[in-house]
Amino acid sequence: MKSSARFWAIFSVLVLVASVWAYYVSGEDSRAFESFKVKALRGDAEAQWKMAYCYNLGRGVKEDSAQATFWYQKSAELGNAKAQHLIGAYYARGTRLAKDEVQAAFWYRKAADQGHSLAQVSLGYCYLGGEGVLKDEVQAVAWFTKAAILGDGNGQVGLAQCYQFGQGVKADPVQAISWYRKAAEQGDELAQQELAQRYSSGEGVRQDFEQAVIWYRKAAEGNFVSFSVQAELGDCYYLGKGVPKDYVQAVYWWRKSSICGWDKAQISLGNAYLTGEGVPKDVIEAYAYFNLAGATNEGARASLVKLEKELSKEQVSTAQKRTEKLRKEDAAKCDAQRTASARAAVEKDFKAEVLGK
Repeated sequence: MKSSARFWAIFSVLVLVASVWAYYVSGEDSRAFESFKVKALRGDAEAQWKMAYCYNLGRGVKEDSAQATFWYQKSAELGNAKAQHLIGAYYARGTRLAKDEVQAAFWYRKAADQGHSLAQVSLGYCYLGGEGVLKDEVQAVAWFTKAAILGDGNGQVGLAQCYQFGQGVKADPVQAISWYRKAAEQGDELAQQELAQRYSSGEGVRQDFEQAVIWYRKAAEGNFVSFSVQAELGDCYYLGKGVPKDYVQAVYWWRKSSICGWDKAQISLGNAYLTGEGVPKDVIEAYAYFNLAGATNEGARASLVKLEKELSKEQVSTAQKRTEKLRKEDAAKCDAQRTASARAAVEKDFKAEVLGK
């Protein structure tokens, strides 16, 4: 399911964020860390969680993943639901702890039983995939429902997808839309994309291209963007579906989508440069985008072969050099974009989870 991949992408921000943040110290962070340390050594589970968080991010103390894991485990053993969920995630991914799906499900359940909504979602996915527990789609729905009722967007998406695909419940596109909407309205980007696609197709809701564009745009402007949604928004502008036809805006969104390698956007850009729609006509640029997309897309390779026959050897050589330059430029932009998104998410979480702001 799409949300499973998205869940792991968000989890990775927390687990691997030290690589983004490295070592940052402010006076406030240092004082906070020392305060947590005193309480943690006395057996305060919440303080242990916060101290581990500081070690994990290198905030107020030098980053130390071993110390972070040690204190997360201490906190989990004393009953801290947030730490229990994170330890479960470490076991599930094999990150910092040896991969063990049974242990992952064990710790997820510990946290889920305390009402930790994200742990309930994680346990739901364990049941959905039979990871660490016997596969049981009905149990998956039960845990997604608990989280969804608590207002957790991940749980609402999980439940919506169960209704969409008939997993653990009878397929019901109207119920799927209802839960996607609840998650979308609180900013869940996958739900926003799904809602946009449902409005575009008319599945479970009256077809409305203007509403589709509204939700595509919300998803496209989020922090954890699915690059496919930016391409879909570009397509709306190109076709004039839900918005006035605008080739320049189409190219703008295709370019955003293409930066991290979305082949459909790269093909659309290749065609735009070939025809001069939204950009000046440029066969070298068209070749470069077809060439990039051709690494994964057979249609792009066919377009590349056709175009190559129309170019001179000098033009092909120039276009191949442009391909490599464009590949490097886009890789740098993609890394910068992902780092900025991770940094923003980490700062928000640190202030909320540790400093209580």
